[in-house]
Amino acid sequence: MDRLNTSEAKLSAQAEAHKAEVEDLKKLAEMNEKFEVAKTKHEISEIERLRVQNIIEELRDSKERCYEISLECAKTLKNSFTKIGVYSSEQKFISGDTDGVVQWISGEVEAFNEILSDRGDFCAFAGARGVAATLEKAGCEQVKAAAQPKFVFSLEDTKDPLTDASTLGGRFYSDVWMKGGHEMADEAIRKK
Repeated sequence: MDRLNTSEAKLSAQAEAHKAEVEDLKKLAEMNEKFEVAKTKHEISEIERLRVQNIIEELRDSKERCYEISLECAKTLKNSFTKIGVYSSEQKFISGDTDGVVQWISGEVEAFNEILSDRGDFCAFAGARGVAATLEKAGCEQVKAAAQPKFVFSLEDTKDPLTDASTLGGRFYSDVWMKGGHEMADEAIRKK
């Protein structure tokens, strides 16, 4: 019986040892699983970090391209205004500040309507003066009558012009204005 008790004690001790080993293996398996989850999360976060970093670099490049394009637009607008004798407002841009350049362009474009209106008024004046001078040189006595202070100009007089008046206006534009008259107008506007 002693032998049986000893064997039972050994078996019991072995069973306890196996239970402890099983518990250790379970803990090891849990730790291994947690490690794998953490490793996967780290890999995912690294992939995500790289993706975000690429997006940030693309946005920086896009912003720089937008800034360069905005500066070119500002330069073109300024040169266009200068060509017609109009000067744009002072520009001081902070490097890379696309919003500042776009706001400046927006302000200049708002002034464009006024510039066109002024330019159109002057062109109408120069055209009328040119046609009147042409008619006067051709011996048209009505020009002298229209130049008198009491003569009244009416918008109705310009509606439905006769064929000859339309032809004369077209010839004045193509023969005089396009061959240099606009240069006189540009000079007069610059002096204005």
